[in-house]
Amino acid sequence: MIGKVCRRGSDTRRLLSYLFTEGLAGERGLESAHVDARVLAGYQPPGGLEPQRPPDGRADVFRLAALLDSPVRAGGVGKDAKATYHLAISAAPNDRLLSDAEWADIAELYLDRIGLASAAMTARCGGSRSGTPTTTSTSS
Repeated sequence: MIGKVCRRGSDTRRLLSYLFTEGLAGERGLESAHVDARVLAGYQPPGGLEPQRPPDGRADVFRLAALLDSPVRAGGVGKDAKATYHLAISAAPNDRLLSDAEWADIAELYLDRIGLASAAMTARCGGSRSGTPTTTSTSS
């Protein structure tokens, strides 16, 4: 596994828009290929968090961004606090293809080990992953 902590930010919607933009590396401002982006895990079943995709194919991430930001805003944290945390985790080129459930387990482990959410909080139902984060996958 290769983990990369990305620069913290304040615009969850913008990050989600980037993560859910599909295309090849170098296209549409993408640094790597984004294919079949989807929600793998979260504080509720992934299907309830998945952004809607209108006929143009672009994911509508506004609702998901609002859901993820709501606990932060309720806690009185302002946008200037850069509360949006992005940890990119990828398999090494020679690793086998992992299932969505395996990726969700890996995300849970990372969140526990870096102290953003305990393993008890991130249990498959009801817990939250790093406050209210969502795990997305961009398979190639």
